Amino acid sequence: MSPCLEGSNVYQLLDDKLRISYISAYLTTRNGTMTKEIKKKQKPTTILFIRHGENEWSKSNKLAGRTPGVHLNEYGKQQAEALGKRLAGAKIDVIYASPLERTMETAQAIAQHHNLQIRECPGIMEVDYGAW
Repeated sequence: MSPCLEGSNVYQLLDDKLRISYISAYLTTRNGTMTKEIKKKQKPTTILFIRHGENEWSKSNKLAGRTPGVHLNEYGKQQAEALGKRLAGAKIDVIYASPLERTMETAQAIAQHHNLQIRECPGIMEVDYGAW
């Protein structure tokens, strides 16, 4: 099981797992004088939200939702590979993906350039629309 929070949503994931740091400036009193102090923290965290490549469902304007077995089509594989090459030089520390096949295939195309394991995260999975 991944270190993702089971059943979490994307907002909880960002809040709990990816603390965004900042530089804060404030005034303080020392010996009766006001001085401006800068408190420097870590650089901000950059978060990339990436949609999966094309599949036969999205190509025909159908909603796949959580339907199992929906893989990238040939064009979707090309899209994912192109994105992986495009991001090959980017500094990426971790990759989270929903467990859906199409998202894992897209994430793998990126992960292979960074020697990273994909962390499956059900909390960022497609909305469940139930049985129709």
